[in-house]
Amino acid sequence: MAPNQTASWFQTTSWTLIEQAKVDPAQLGVLLERYRPPVYAYLCKAKRVQPADADDLVQAFMCEVVLGRDLISRAKKDNGRFRWFLLKCLEHFVTDQHRHEHGRNGEGRPKFVSLDPQTLDVIGRLEDDDPQAVYERMFSSTTLDVTLARVEADCRNRRMQRQWEAFEARVLRPNKYGCQPAPYEELMQSLGERDPQKIYTMVDTIKDKLRREFLRVVAEGVSDPSEVDEEAAQLTRLLKR
Repeated sequence: MAPNQTASWFQTTSWTLIEQAKVDPAQLGVLLERYRPPVYAYLCKAKRVQPADADDLVQAFMCEVVLGRDLISRAKKDNGRFRWFLLKCLEHFVTDQHRHEHGRNGEGRPKFVSLDPQTLDVIGRLEDDDPQAVYERMFSSTTLDVTLARVEADCRNRRMQRQWEAFEARVLRPNKYGCQPAPYEELMQSLGERDPQKIYTMVDTIKDKLRREFLRVVAEGVSDPSEVDEEAAQLTRLLKR
């Protein structure tokens, strides 16, 4: 898709999640959960916060700054990419923490469940790097997770489970766990196919869906449709590191 076509396609979807979160509590919850892993990674890796304290600090930031100061309503498209705006606010929050040691006792705060073990494992394997790199590498991983979850759900809804299973066996599990791709002969048998070309087509179909959905997810966090291609390329480079 050419850059001008991409910009046109995303004209109505850029920053949609941020805009919807301003008026819809459900979308606000989605937004908070998407940005929580990068915030957690930043605190642990860049600020050397102990994991035992990171959950409390993330919750304090989300409740006192993002919710308490209505950060979402203050987010403007001319601030640029939302994750950079959020990181700047997080920097100020961490710097000011010593002034608020005797602040709120936590009553009335919404409770966030602990991050899942897989996300914690990804954070644990991040190399110590400059603060912005740690934050953005975790954001890229979260963006991919959101994309995969959406495509898997869409496959279930469209009765495309067989295509997803082929992709999972040939691409997703090998990249995720470092195992060997399932042999085509094995997949042909389990999926009831006689032609290996059908398996190739199934995998390519899901790859195409992922590319399109990844761009949609990226578009939800940029302020200008023309930034989508550049942002997607940057996040892809981070994922390959």
